[in-house]
Amino acid sequence: MPIRYALLSSVGLVLPLVLASPLMAKSIDVSAGLDQPASPATSPAATPQTGEESQVDEIIVRAQRGPNSVPGDAVPEATLSPVDIAALGASNISEVLAALGPRAGSGRGRGSGPPVILLNGRRISSFRDVQGLASEAIQRVEIFPEATALQYGYSADQRVINFILKDNFRAFTTELAAATAADGDQNRGEIDFGLLKIDPKGRLSINGELSHQNAVTEAERGVIRATTPDATRWRTVLPETSAADIGISYNRNYGKSIGATFDVRFDTTDSESLLGLASGPNDPIRRKVAVDNSRAALTVNGTTEGWQWTVSGSADRTETDTRTTSLLAQAQTAKSTATVLEAIYNTTGPMMDVPAGPVRGSFRIGYQDRQLDSQSVRNGVTALSDLSRGDLTTRGNVSIPITSRRAGFGERFGDISLTANGFYTDLSDYGGLQGGGFGLNWSPISALRLSLAYDASEAAPSIQQLGNPVIVTPASVVFDFKTGQSVLVNRTSGGNANLKAESRGDTTFSVNYSPPQIEGLDLNLSYAVNTSEDTVAAFPILTPALEAAYPSRFSRNSGGTLTAIDQRPINYDSADSTILRYGFSFSKGFGPQIGRGGGTNSGGTAASGRPPVPAPQAPSNPPGTRPNGSQTGPAAGQRPTSAGPQTGAPTGGPAGAGGMRGGPPPGVFFGGGPGGFGGFGGGPGGPGGQAGRWSISVFHTIKLEDSIRLASNLPKLDLLDGAAVDDAGGSRRHSVEFNGGWAYMGVGFRFFGDWRGEGKIIGSTTGVPGATDLYFDDVLTFNLRGFLSFDARPKWVKQAPFLKGSRLVLRVDNLTDSVQEVRDGAGRTPEAYQRALLIGRGRSVELGFRKQF
Repeated sequence: MPIRYALLSSVGLVLPLVLASPLMAKSIDVSAGLDQPASPATSPAATPQTGEESQVDEIIVRAQRGPNSVPGDAVPEATLSPVDIAALGASNISEVLAALGPRAGSGRGRGSGPPVILLNGRRISSFRDVQGLASEAIQRVEIFPEATALQYGYSADQRVINFILKDNFRAFTTELAAATAADGDQNRGEIDFGLLKIDPKGRLSINGELSHQNAVTEAERGVIRATTPDATRWRTVLPETSAADIGISYNRNYGKSIGATFDVRFDTTDSESLLGLASGPNDPIRRKVAVDNSRAALTVNGTTEGWQWTVSGSADRTETDTRTTSLLAQAQTAKSTATVLEAIYNTTGPMMDVPAGPVRGSFRIGYQDRQLDSQSVRNGVTALSDLSRGDLTTRGNVSIPITSRRAGFGERFGDISLTANGFYTDLSDYGGLQGGGFGLNWSPISALRLSLAYDASEAAPSIQQLGNPVIVTPASVVFDFKTGQSVLVNRTSGGNANLKAESRGDTTFSVNYSPPQIEGLDLNLSYAVNTSEDTVAAFPILTPALEAAYPSRFSRNSGGTLTAIDQRPINYDSADSTILRYGFSFSKGFGPQIGRGGGTNSGGTAASGRPPVPAPQAPSNPPGTRPNGSQTGPAAGQRPTSAGPQTGAPTGGPAGAGGMRGGPPPGVFFGGGPGGFGGFGGGPGGPGGQAGRWSISVFHTIKLEDSIRLASNLPKLDLLDGAAVDDAGGSRRHSVEFNGGWAYMGVGFRFFGDWRGEGKIIGSTTGVPGATDLYFDDVLTFNLRGFLSFDARPKWVKQAPFLKGSRLVLRVDNLTDSVQEVRDGAGRTPEAYQRALLIGRGRSVELGFRKQF
């Protein structure tokens, strides 16, 4: 049940008793859970007054957060109900995460990767183990700020997203998809299947996927080579690829406090590409790559005396085999086997009570053993690498409330809390690494949250960065800024055993504001300052400044033409960045109200067939609180689910009308009964809401500083003003991410993409004769997703029963076929920056048919 509905129900039960009594209380404390309204009998004794003086000065509503949420006082920045999730048109958890767009990104500035994923408020062993779960099985999605990651044993540089599943669900899902590109005759086919069963005893899921795509050559994409025009038929911009994977996850609950999950997964990928001609027109260079992964994991979660704990163990093995061949040359091979064994214990819970509430702590200890064995054969010479790393890490975090509206201590200042965290890692190959930080969180009113955090840490290069096998790719196209020409070189990649550990320091200030006057609107702002020393990074683009700093990494012939480059990773001396990121997310329902489907007797049309009673009016909100939101309680400041019933509006209609006269029956959109959520199997339906929804998110990132120093004796390079570390145009001062959608009556679409501002790489200022500049135009990428659920068309289903539980899905990537335009100082596009080389696929269209049984 949505938080807002629980609050309204609680107030609605209490107010009639209060107003009917001649003895009025100055303060009435009502405790209400999300699933069951509190009994009026539990209210404190009232203070006698005369009938003429009868009044209610204050009503304090305390709402308990829903089951399977994050424990403690962590407040979600956004919560998605089943109605919101259905409007995304996503097939599984992975697609839901992708549809969240910029809301799932971190504002810490370092870009540390994907968010931390929780399932029912608990740690999972790997996102791969849950990514295929059907979206219809999701009851709620909660998005938490980065600091929440600390209590789960992660560092505070990743946002936390909690997927809460329904208590009962059962479905078998299949999806067939076919895609084609607008240019180059690139086609792709995919088959997905999934079995998911959820009940109070546990969960079983089996997911698999098969896919294949054909190769696309440079000739098919219209690439022109000035020196080797015939070789374009023997060079691919997209390899031929086949992939298959299967995963099984089994969860079992033992009582109400302990559950265990076993996961096993296997996947394989084979690809073949053409790298040009070796010695003649009939001697193409072929590269075949085979990657096989296997994984097994066991995770046990439990709760003991208020402490939530997780014990997990996993084993991963990845085998990679790369083989480069031609008719007249000896085969070049590279093989590697990486294994990871890991065991982690994490616990979080209340440590002690202070006037503002409980002090919460979280502690983690884990051990990881990594092995990387590699072998490469090049020109008859064999190179072996055998690396291992033992990693023992301990991490702790303490959250201390200073003032609290809920506890009634210092409430005039709002909610203030402090956090402190630290870790120590003992690496068998690097020794001890350590780090820590602190945070200050302040919520002066429930709609506004501010936080300040500082973290300092040390980080070692990964074992892959140290020991990946050495691979030489012949005839790689690069742009040589020293001569202003596109050339074909032998490019060396792999690991660098001489990398040093990196030192980092990050300061972040963030603001989250949900205006009480505008339901569904969230405003976010973050300001991050990131510094590092001995920065581990991929080898930068070959500018004259880089060649001067690392002359041994470049080879030129007697005429000065570049012939080879070694692009294995390096350590920068230092890197500094300052980033401002701000944006908004807005979601709103429209159209008639639709209540719960069958199988429930709250909201919508009840199981008895009687129309529901309209929700009573809530009292007016004190200043500084959201409409229909609680002032106090564990969920203080938490945003109610936007899809809940509106105050004073009926949530259903006559029996069988689904809350709208002449509309589809209950359960078509929001679950319940036979057909369940969206008509796709499952148990009790989700909460009611309006028939349609639309949403939009826009985030603008401004890089105020982005610079590196390659070596201590070299000047700092400004990546925002002509210096570069890659061939994509240096760092962009401005970029925008956007995401939005619209859904109504089973039809919907979503759009998402990004815009990157102009960039440039300046080589002429180095004083090297012939050095040139490159200018990169801004580029807008726009993607589209559309869907049609046949269950929302009862007449169609009646005529073709096979369509029951099915959906058409349309996916269009790079809708406008956009590509970045690159020009040199004379206004010409260098050969290495031809359109087809920058976007091998271009616009692509995929049509899928999905059905649940």
